[in-house]
Amino acid sequence: MPLKAFGIFNMKEDNVVFIGIDQGSSSTKACVLDLQYELLYQKTIPVELNRLGLLHVEQSPEEILDSVRSLIQAAKNEAKHNKLQIAGMGLACQRSGVCAWDKATNSVLHNLISWADIRTKTFLDSIKDKHEFISNNTGLPVSPHYAAGKIALLQKEFNKDLHLVATLDSFLINQLSRDKLFITEDSMASRSMLYSLNKLGWDKKLCDFFEVEIKRLPEISGSFANDIFLDDIPLLAFMGDQQAALYSSYLHNEKAVLNLGSIASLSFYTHDTAVKKKGYISGILHSNSESKNKQYKYFIEATTNACGEVIAYICDTLKLAADISLIDEICYESFKNQSSSKQIAFLPLGGTAAPDWRYDLPCVFTSDPLVNKADSVRAAIECIGNFILENIINLTTDENLIINKKQILVSGGVSNLDYLLQYISDCSGFALLRVQNEQATADGIALAEMQSKGFKKNFTSHKGKLFSPKGKRSHRFAKWKKIKQKVMLGELKDLYVI
Repeated sequence: MPLKAFGIFNMKEDNVVFIGIDQGSSSTKACVLDLQYELLYQKTIPVELNRLGLLHVEQSPEEILDSVRSLIQAAKNEAKHNKLQIAGMGLACQRSGVCAWDKATNSVLHNLISWADIRTKTFLDSIKDKHEFISNNTGLPVSPHYAAGKIALLQKEFNKDLHLVATLDSFLINQLSRDKLFITEDSMASRSMLYSLNKLGWDKKLCDFFEVEIKRLPEISGSFANDIFLDDIPLLAFMGDQQAALYSSYLHNEKAVLNLGSIASLSFYTHDTAVKKKGYISGILHSNSESKNKQYKYFIEATTNACGEVIAYICDTLKLAADISLIDEICYESFKNQSSSKQIAFLPLGGTAAPDWRYDLPCVFTSDPLVNKADSVRAAIECIGNFILENIINLTTDENLIINKKQILVSGGVSNLDYLLQYISDCSGFALLRVQNEQATADGIALAEMQSKGFKKNFTSHKGKLFSPKGKRSHRFAKWKKIKQKVMLGELKDLYVI
């Protein structure tokens, strides 16, 4: 079928490419795919995450915008050098961060209050009588990580007509469209606690609970765009980062994906049904672009905040280089030499997230972590796995989420920890397949834009390294669960509190 049938003119099929942009909390990534879904180019630019205290975490919107622009330009240069033609772009974005800027001058009025920021916890605690209603209507556990409280905070501080307050995707699209658009998208909006999963749009009652002016919120678009241009390139698809990672997996007929980065996100595709489960996140995977007859696809997600941050924490505490291969080697060495080690770590950095959503728990080891550093590193990495294991068990035993093939696709930078993946496989009984292209989010959003233009492909299976269960190590998980229960009950006797 000719390209013009898909609304793409004056391009030859053998040199058409698509750009995928993944804007995350630690970096911005770009990839370029051709019509055979082959990766032709990728590049990453780090961005800074500023921890201003126990509750406050911010980022520079200007730095993030510059990274996106630089990667778009780099992709353009690569395409020009290789005589390729860019048909479109997709944007996947970190979720729940909120910033403020001036519409007239485009100047940033307030830094991005990151998804990791929990400064609105006190306010959320003050409306506990509304929590059940909020969760029932949004599909979300009430959490200060989400955008609602942050939007309320910045709307009050910046209250003039020309002051815009919204999530990061809205800021990026506004700036890259040269101030023509002030929009968000369903998967991003559904992560805010202001979006009703029952009504599929901004909800006046939810906005009133959070003291948010609904008229100041951006318009909600579908995930697949029409007539939107960013830096003169058609924006064909945009959605949340974890949604984009899951999108590429369900094209391969896989129902579950584990994305390991700053956070660990375990997601299950639930088709046309919003499956709600207490303690877990029910949300929109994507929607089409028709405003009157939108169609929606759903997913359920379990997040673990203690992932990338645990690695940074253990490297800082034990004075180790932040090198994934080194950490992996240390874990295997500990397992080989001290397979019966009693060291267990419970490190709820950033809060426990699913399913308990506790923010008041200390980090503990069963003994001084400095006495045997190798065992402590292994215990910390297993702690990441134990949080994930708890969610795998809880979700895969739900009759709505049982997956026929006991396999979970794994992607993201932290997935390069072989020890972690083997540990999860051994304890859960699930095979874990680490995909060849670890940047599943950038890849997923590029695939989404190509699919939106009708370029279909019958996917068979992902290629990558398979981790199958080799031995039973569930006793380590069982010990961790006992430690977790003690900490949650405040029983810290005989534990080494950090």
